[in-house]
Amino acid sequence: RDQTALVRDLATGERYDKSVRLLCAIPGIGVITAMELLTELGDLRRFGRAGGKRAIVAVARRLLLAVRQVLISGQPYQYQVPA
Repeated sequence: RDQTALVRDLATGERYDKSVRLLCAIPGIGVITAMELLTELGDLRRFGRAGGKRAIVAVARRLLLAVRQVLISGQPYQYQVPA
């Protein structure tokens, strides 16, 4: 089986199902993107209420900057380790 199929199977499991369904209700977010967000961020409760919001904003900002870089340059995204 390919990796996409495995991720889709994980998305329907008890751990991720509810969160994936909620994220997929956002226009433009599919199962794979939802799983990427959930696995990257982990359990937001570990940040507390304000910290969780800051984590989401930080990830969204990095994502938007990466999209902007790709669209402006016309080149694939190259991850750069933060200084």
